[in-house]
Amino acid sequence: MAPSLISPAEKDYIVRGAAADTRADGRARLDTRQITLETGVISHASGSARLRVQGGTDVLVGVKVEAGLPELVESDGSTLAKGDRGRLVVSVLDYGGNLLDTTLLAARSALHNARVPVTIVQDLGDGSGAVDFEIDDDVENAQRLKGWEDVPLGVTLCTMRLEHTQGEDEEQREDDDETGADGEGGRRKDNAPVGQLYLADCTPLEELSASARIFVAFNRQGRVVA
Repeated sequence: MAPSLISPAEKDYIVRGAAADTRADGRARLDTRQITLETGVISHASGSARLRVQGGTDVLVGVKVEAGLPELVESDGSTLAKGDRGRLVVSVLDYGGNLLDTTLLAARSALHNARVPVTIVQDLGDGSGAVDFEIDDDVENAQRLKGWEDVPLGVTLCTMRLEHTQGEDEEQREDDDETGADGEGGRRKDNAPVGQLYLADCTPLEELSASARIFVAFNRQGRVVA
């Protein structure tokens, strides 16, 4: 699990590394870690997926779909048509940062993997209008779950704030006087950007070093939804 505290020295090391575009694991600021995605890993589930981030988070998602009984009754006594209902269960097996993005991708993959058995509705023929239904057990006839592609994906960016010490500012002014620079332009003497930096797929220590986290979710049309 992620540590609850981080020392000032660790935070300074992480922030300075981000400023130089070289993180502790060798990635650039917007680089992501490699992932391993497996689907159909739970035999008794309608759909499942396991997503493992290299050296980090491990998430297992299972989907269970079953026939649901109608709950709404119309004024004439008739009931609405039967529908399917399902549950999605997420288990975090290990944590190495960037949990929300990983969970969304694993959940979407599990829903894509889910298959719904064909249900045949039969009239009992007794004049009461009552019906019975039969579920086809042949997995070859199972249908893909509708609407899985509408589940959004997300990206979380951690904000790193660069804080200058008084000694650094004085040294920067001396260098500007020697070179004739005006000290403006948004970069430090070591060519690192000034202000805020954004890191993708952060580790637990990077998350603790961040001043804020920005999450953006988008649908399959590329529109921002959250």
